[in-house]
Amino acid sequence: MLCHGHNLGITAELYVRCGGAPRERLEEGSEDVTLLNRARQHSARVVRAEHLVVENSLRRLRSWGARRTLLWYWDRRYRPTDTEEVHVR
Repeated sequence: MLCHGHNLGITAELYVRCGGAPRERLEEGSEDVTLLNRARQHSARVVRAEHLVVENSLRRLRSWGARRTLLWYWDRRYRPTDTEEVHVR
């Protein structure tokens, strides 16, 4: 199961046990995937919770468009030439 950060929820206790969110440069890694994999090492209770509703920012989608945004989240298949552009504000 792959979960990006905008739809990942864990308990505070599990967050602390797995060392929290790592410091990774956005253009080099995916700290939310690293956090999920760390949590998997400490708990077998990773489940989909379809009843939860999560809202997230559309800034990247508005800035890059649907194709580039999808490719970014699909293993960084799109990478902007300017690394500052990764941090969409």
